[in-house]
Amino acid sequence: MLRIRLFTPEGSASQSTFPLVVCLHGAGECGSDNVQQLNWLPSVLAETRRQRDFSCYILAPQCPANSDWTRYRKRCSADNQTTIAANDLLMCLIQDVLKFSNVDRRRVYLVGFSMGSY
Repeated sequence: MLRIRLFTPEGSASQSTFPLVVCLHGAGECGSDNVQQLNWLPSVLAETRRQRDFSCYILAPQCPANSDWTRYRKRCSADNQTTIAANDLLMCLIQDVLKFSNVDRRRVYLVGFSMGSY
C-alpha cells in the first residue's frame, strides 16, 4: 500500500488557489510508518514561517520498504492480477488532489532527491 500525507495550507477554504508540491523521498525514508517521508523538504515547506512566504499544498507519498519509485507495483483489481506502476499511481493521486482542492493547476511541481529524483 502506498501511504501518503497531504499538507493543506491555511486559507485553503478560500477562493484563492495554491500551488501543489509533490515530494518524492529517497531510499532512507521507505517504509510503512507514514512519517519518514516527511523528513527534509516536506517538513521544511510546512513550517509556519515558510507557509507565510510560500503557501502551498504538499503531497508526500511513502514508497514501501524493499521497493523504489521505478519498480513499485500495486495490485489494484478484484482478481489481484492487474497492477499499477508507481508513476501511474502518483498521477492518480495528483488528479485526486486537483479534484478535491483549490490547487492552481498551472503550478504543480514534482520534486525528489536521491531515489525520488531517479
